[in-house]
Amino acid sequence: MSTRINTNIGALNALKSLNDIGNKLSIAQLRLSTGKRINNAADDAAGFSIAKKFNTRSKGLGQAINNIGTAKNLISVTEGHLNNIVNILTQMKTKAIQGADDSLGTAERNAINAELAALVSQIDLEVNQAVWNEKGLLNGIKTSGDSDAIFNFQIGAGSTISDVLKFDLFNDSNVGFSTGNTGFTTKKLQVNVKAHVEGNRHPSGINMDNSFADAGFKDTPNGTVTINGRTFNLSDYATVYQFYQAVNTDPLVNAGITLGPMPESDRGLIRVVSSTLGSPLVISETGSPGFLTAANIPEGTYDASPGVYTTAISTSRIVNGIDVSKSIDNAGFFTGVSGPVTINGVTYNPSSYSTVQAFMDAFNNDANANVIISYDRTEDKFSIEQKSIGTNLTISTTGIIFGVAGIVAGTYTGASVSTSSSAQNYMRKIDNALEDVSKSLNYIGAVTNRLTYQENSLTTSKTNTDAARSRIEDADMAEEQLNTTKLQILQQTSSAMLAQANISPQTIMNLFK
Repeated sequence: MSTRINTNIGALNALKSLNDIGNKLSIAQLRLSTGKRINNAADDAAGFSIAKKFNTRSKGLGQAINNIGTAKNLISVTEGHLNNIVNILTQMKTKAIQGADDSLGTAERNAINAELAALVSQIDLEVNQAVWNEKGLLNGIKTSGDSDAIFNFQIGAGSTISDVLKFDLFNDSNVGFSTGNTGFTTKKLQVNVKAHVEGNRHPSGINMDNSFADAGFKDTPNGTVTINGRTFNLSDYATVYQFYQAVNTDPLVNAGITLGPMPESDRGLIRVVSSTLGSPLVISETGSPGFLTAANIPEGTYDASPGVYTTAISTSRIVNGIDVSKSIDNAGFFTGVSGPVTINGVTYNPSSYSTVQAFMDAFNNDANANVIISYDRTEDKFSIEQKSIGTNLTISTTGIIFGVAGIVAGTYTGASVSTSSSAQNYMRKIDNALEDVSKSLNYIGAVTNRLTYQENSLTTSKTNTDAARSRIEDADMAEEQLNTTKLQILQQTSSAMLAQANISPQTIMNLFK
C-alpha cells in the first residue's frame, strides 16, 4: 500500500477506467437506439464513405423503380385508348360490311353513314383525351430520330444511354404506319366519312421585312445576341432584316446570319456561319426567349471541321407554323397571301380580313359553304372538311393561301357506304387503320415487357445494394446488447473500485494517533 496521499494514483486509474467504460457504453447505447454501427464518420471513416455511396445508389435505384411504375401507368393510358379505338374500328368494319350489301336501300345506308360519323367522332375524342401531364399521347407527328422521342423514361440510376428508355409511337423504326400518316385521328387514319382535304406542310417562314413581333416567330425573341464577342440588341432594329445586316456587315464579327436557302423544306431555318475557314464560332444570348432560342440554335462554341465553315443550325423550323391570330401579312407566311378562295360556290378573299382566323371563320360560319377550315400549328397544315356526310367538297379556286399549302382545286369525295363499291373501299381503309393501331399496340406491349424486366432487375440490384450497405453500416443488435450488458457490469465494478480507492488513503490516519 502506498503511503503517499497527495496524489491518489489508484483512484485516478479507477476513474480513467470508469470514463472509458462510460464512453464505450454510450456508443453501444447509441448503436442500440439507432440500429446503426456507424453513426458518424469517426466511427469508421472508410465504412462511412462506402455506406453513403451504397445509400445514394439505393435511393437512385428506388426512384428509377418509381419512374418505371409511372411509365407503365402512362403506357397503360395509351393502351387503353388504343384498345377503345380498335373496338370502334371493329364496329365500323362491321357496319361497312353491312353497308356493302345491296339488299339495303338509300335510307338504310344513310343511317349507317350517320352511325359511322358518330363512331368517327368518338375516335377523335379518344385521341384528344389521351393526355398525360398536358402532353398528347396519340396525336404526335412522324419522327425519325431519338432526339424527337415523345417520352424519355429514366429507368436507371445513371446518366448513360442505357439508363433511358425512349417511348415514341411515331418513330418509323418503331411503328411504320401503312397509310403514310401519323397519329390516330380519323383524318390521319383515313377513316373519316366526311369529304376533306389536307395540305402539305406549309412553307411558312420568317418575313425579314417585318419587326421581330410580326415576322412569324412562334414567340417574339428579345434581349441580345453575342457572336464572337460582338453584342447586338434586338430592340435596336425595326426589322429582322436590319438586324441581319448589322451582324453581316460588322467586320469584327467574322460571322454571318442567313435565312435558309430557297428549297421550301429549308424555309424558316436560320443559320449562323463563320466567315473564315476553320475558325471557331462562339454564340450566346440574353432574353427569354432569346433570338437563338427562338431559332432552336443552342449557345456554345462550335469548332469547324477541316476546310469547312463552322455552322450552327437547328434541324427544326424556327416557327411552328402560321399564327392565325395575326393579320395575313404578319402571320408568318413566307410569301404574300392574296387571291380569292372559292369553296362549294362560296368566295372569300383573305386580304379582306384582319386575321387569318377571321378569314377561316367567314367560311366556317357560312351555312352555304358547309365546311370547316382548320389549321394545325404543330404540323403546320391547313385542312378543309365538309360538314355534311355524303356530300362532295368542291374547291374552285385556292388562292395563294391554300395554293402554297398544297391544296389544289378539285372535287373531293368523302368515304361512305352509300354504294356497295364505296363500302368495300371504306372497309379497306378501316383494315389499314386497324393495322396501324395493332402495330402500335404491339410496340406498347414490347415496351411494357421491357419495363417489367428492368423493374425486376432494379429491384434485385436495390435489395443487394441495401444488403451490402447494411453489412457495413447497421449494428448487430445481439452483439451490441451483449456488449452493453458487459459494459454495464464493468461500469458498476469500476464505480466500486473507485470508491475503494478513495477509502484506502484514510488508513494513513492511524499513523497520527
